[in-house]
Amino acid sequence: MFTRNRKFYLIPVIFFPTLAIVLLFHIWQPASAGQPPAPNEITVTTFTDELNIDGDCSLREAVEAANTDAAVDLCPAGDGWDTIILPADTYSIAITGTDETLNQTGSFDILSGTVTIKGAGALSTILDGEGAFRLIYVDGNAGGSLVLQDVT
Repeated sequence: MFTRNRKFYLIPVIFFPTLAIVLLFHIWQPASAGQPPAPNEITVTTFTDELNIDGDCSLREAVEAANTDAAVDLCPAGDGWDTIILPADTYSIAITGTDETLNQTGSFDILSGTVTIKGAGALSTILDGEGAFRLIYVDGNAGGSLVLQDVT
């Protein structure tokens, strides 16, 4: 007749539940763990297309802050993953230029990092190229990417 050695019988009874608990705590993480940080928000405060130092934050200045990860005029520094917040209104290109891709003139140029341009609603936040040959340029070769949300 087969008899079990009590020492060896207790090993699986203790070991497997303990292993299950350890694995559960190792796999389980709070909801925020492992999540990317929230994007940096840059709120536009003027509808004028400008790139200067006059105490406000234009769309072009916000794009520049996102591109350079440095403060530009009243726009806070970007951090590689930025959300540009546009209040409801029409934003037009006023600084004209052709085929320049450094965000100084013409189109709004996203050069690096992930940028979300978030409006107050597709019917109330409008990006107007004013007849420019392009409104927004995204340099994907340099790692730039763009998400447009609630804008027309």
